[in-house]
Amino acid sequence: MTANASASRGKGEGSDVSWTNTHVSAGNTLTLESGGNTNLKGAVATGKQVVANVGGDLNIESLQDTSTYHTKDQSIGGSVTVGFGFSGSANFSQQKIDSDFASVTEQSGIKAGDRGFQVNVHGNTDLKGAVIASTDKAVQDGANSLTTATLTQSEIHNRAEYSASSIGIGGGYSSGGGSGKSDNSGGKGASADGVGTNQQGQATTGGDKVPGSNAPTSGNWSATPPVVMGASGSGSSVTGSGISGGAIHITDGAKQQALTGKDAEQTVASVNRGVSSERDSSNALKPIFNEKEIQAGFEIVGALQREAGTFLSNRAKEVDQKNAQAKDADAKAADPSNGLTDEQRLALRDQASALRSEAQAINDKWGAGGTYRQITSALMAGVGGNVTGSTAQFAQNMVVNYVQQQGASYIGKLVADGTLVEGSPAHAALHAIVACAGAAASSQSCGSGALGAAASSLLTGLFSETSPDETATQREGKRNLITSLVTGIAAMSGADATTATNGAIAAVDNNWLATQQIVKMKKELSNAKSTLEQLKVASKWAYISTKQDVLTTTGIGKGLAESGWNDVKGVAEFLAHPIEGLKGLKQLISSPDARQQLGDALFKELDAKIDRMSYAIEKGGDENAEQLGKDLGGLLWQVGSVVTGVGGVAKGATKLASVGVRLGTDMMETLSGAAKFDRLLANGGLFAADGKPLMDFRSLSNPQKSIVGDMLGGEKVKQLLPDAQKIGRTPGVGEAGIDDLYKVNKPGVDYVVVEYKFGSSKLGNPADGLQMSDDWITGAKTGKSRVLDSLSGDRVEAGKFMDAFDAGRVEKWLVHTDPFGNVTVGVLDKNGKFFPDPVKASKILGSK
Repeated sequence: MTANASASRGKGEGSDVSWTNTHVSAGNTLTLESGGNTNLKGAVATGKQVVANVGGDLNIESLQDTSTYHTKDQSIGGSVTVGFGFSGSANFSQQKIDSDFASVTEQSGIKAGDRGFQVNVHGNTDLKGAVIASTDKAVQDGANSLTTATLTQSEIHNRAEYSASSIGIGGGYSSGGGSGKSDNSGGKGASADGVGTNQQGQATTGGDKVPGSNAPTSGNWSATPPVVMGASGSGSSVTGSGISGGAIHITDGAKQQALTGKDAEQTVASVNRGVSSERDSSNALKPIFNEKEIQAGFEIVGALQREAGTFLSNRAKEVDQKNAQAKDADAKAADPSNGLTDEQRLALRDQASALRSEAQAINDKWGAGGTYRQITSALMAGVGGNVTGSTAQFAQNMVVNYVQQQGASYIGKLVADGTLVEGSPAHAALHAIVACAGAAASSQSCGSGALGAAASSLLTGLFSETSPDETATQREGKRNLITSLVTGIAAMSGADATTATNGAIAAVDNNWLATQQIVKMKKELSNAKSTLEQLKVASKWAYISTKQDVLTTTGIGKGLAESGWNDVKGVAEFLAHPIEGLKGLKQLISSPDARQQLGDALFKELDAKIDRMSYAIEKGGDENAEQLGKDLGGLLWQVGSVVTGVGGVAKGATKLASVGVRLGTDMMETLSGAAKFDRLLANGGLFAADGKPLMDFRSLSNPQKSIVGDMLGGEKVKQLLPDAQKIGRTPGVGEAGIDDLYKVNKPGVDYVVVEYKFGSSKLGNPADGLQMSDDWITGAKTGKSRVLDSLSGDRVEAGKFMDAFDAGRVEKWLVHTDPFGNVTVGVLDKNGKFFPDPVKASKILGSK
């Protein structure tokens, strides 16, 4: 059963005053005779000649047409659905319009023709946005004269301005229900029916809800994205006073000085003499307020904002659906009772990996802090900031909002690295400063922008801390709730709701939601009292975090990455139970087939290594976590190559999965390539006695080719430099950077820089110049020191290298492996080009 209720109220008022000037005109001469004061207020006196004799003061004043309009409309509504669970919704909308117009439409004054004006005033002549004018011919003929005791003048300021705002917020609460989740899988404990949206984008329940429109939830609460828009315009002008060229005589200089602070000469000099009865000098404004245009803009932009909110919500649902499908595929691959073959299980793991990658790609683009989301938010801020604005103003608002989001992202990085605490006074203040600057740059309210950003920072404390299994739709629900709260606060406090909401969105999207998982994980890691606990924390966050780089912020994750192990999520289950996992690895290498492939020496080495790692995990502290990650990565490389070498890719994947290492085909084929290479070296050569290659590398995948190129090339370098010290290695397997850096003790050579290539010898050509050129090595154009990177930041050794480099005591080698395993060495000059004869060019190769 569903019940609906709504109420609304509105208030509007306006007033308009229009003036039509009185015109007194004569065909030839108009004569004005007055024994006292004469007032021309909203009046014009014209004639070919105007003669005036005023016994008192002459007051001429232009009048402004005025128009004011103020409206405020509010509505509230909601629905309650009771049955299989409970759900309730509420919506609030408010629209305000204020317009103010005041402008002179026709100047008052004396306007003479070609015979000019002759005006004599015994008292003061006062002009308020008024003129005493003639034709240009009368000025040329010297026909004009004004004699007055004193003269005062002033200008009238005209204005046309309007501002309007429209906000709409909605949300609801739901509980109970059989599934305990809404159809977006975004909140536990939500009603099976839940809160969705109707055709107008408002929160609702029951039969009015559009199928599949359930709003993202945080806990049992949900909110639709706030729809917030503004419209404004303004114009201004000045209606000045003036007297056409001619003689002006002020007869009471003392009184003039007392009245204006200027003497007679200064007063005359300050008069605008450029007015003419032939030209309009009123600078009249036209009304710019158009209520129908504003309402149409609100309707169009409101629909666009609702569609954008729905689109972002759907992207969050899509991320969750793909992650759920990946989890299901993993579960099927791990189920020993379903009778699947090893190949089918590997295919399921590939499917799970692909689905997680697709979910990650969507989240990286459209999730909190994503580039596409930032552009969408900037677009919404651009069109919503002023629905009646110009194209230039739209572009300005959009660019400013995008830059503002970058500022919020930087604040988020400060939170992530521990420099700032989320929700602290300093954190709120920084967001307020960024939002204020953004508002000011787009000609909006600094105070409103600061209010929105600071309030959103403080409101994050109302929500429970994140968890690694928090879904994308739950994060979207948090975002909508906070931004809706800020919109409501701004509306009730009289602030600019549009500016406040845009400031809140920038802060929430690019700081809190973008970094909260990293902050929470670091907090848990800091509370972990042992290496074993750290491993379990890392595994929890690695597998289901929405941020790809979460685990690599830990020492263990860094070590894994540096060992060349790029499938960090694939080892998450292993890290959750590392002792059991190491025991499983020991069992794998202890099988007869594996021992035969390893040989006794290597088996004993691996067996002892596993024992040392088990002890380090159970008894060690966290100071060697990064080294542990490197050791683990190396161990997985070795054991993985053994099990694939024994049983092939699919069977090897099943064996590794049994100990918690779940890998897809690409990673397994990489391990398989390493296994084939180990067997190749064990055979003692690259070619058989009949001259046929032991392996044709052309059929390998690109990752395998990179491994072969690096490993075979590395063996060749070791043969040529048996006594050299390997001191640097920047990239992982097959990645960019200086591949190898050796310190040697040879006549005329102190260091050798090595680049490995497989198949093609073509070098890249990035910003610093050709790869392996002197400029590329030193980062001459970008400032990137590849030597310092290779030496892991060792500035002392880097300095020694640069001294040798400048002295010509460094050789650069390109070590090339062909598809059949043949390895050749080339020597490169300062431009990264090959010397024709490497033996002659090298002080090392030439000495062999």
